[in-house]
Amino acid sequence: MKKIAIAACLAATMAAPAFAADKGTTYVGAGWMLGNIDAPTSANPTNGRLKAGMYFIDNVAAEVHLLALGQASNGVTIDQGYGIFGRGDFPVSDKVSIFGHVGYGNVDASSFASAKSGFAYGVGAEFGLGEKLALELDYTIYQNDSASTYNATTVGVKYYMK
Repeated sequence: MKKIAIAACLAATMAAPAFAADKGTTYVGAGWMLGNIDAPTSANPTNGRLKAGMYFIDNVAAEVHLLALGQASNGVTIDQGYGIFGRGDFPVSDKVSIFGHVGYGNVDASSFASAKSGFAYGVGAEFGLGEKLALELDYTIYQNDSASTYNATTVGVKYYMK
């Protein structure tokens, strides 16, 4: 499953220039994350996420995520985190697109001995709510190694600045 998700994210990031979408060049967003930590302590902490991005060409963007405002689950919180991604969008209609992002993530959870970082990836969907506003739903794996995993489903809004 992990290999399929990685392949889908890479395909989304590389193949996206073949599609055209009328997007703004920069955007900001905010969302609420429902997370899952597998080890060393299993927990489902929640936290906020802020993000900003810039489309360099149609449907290909660079994006930064900042994780904050953690709420504990089973005594575990996400103290801080960030992700730096390349993002590729696939427009499905005028108001709907799917996307994949691949990059680097860093997460510091109260159950980790130290911050964990490495390859990060995810997939999601965006639903237009107007000319400059969109609703987003995504699933992202921010940290995954042999000792622990942190992944999250995020529901958020995105505002396009032109």
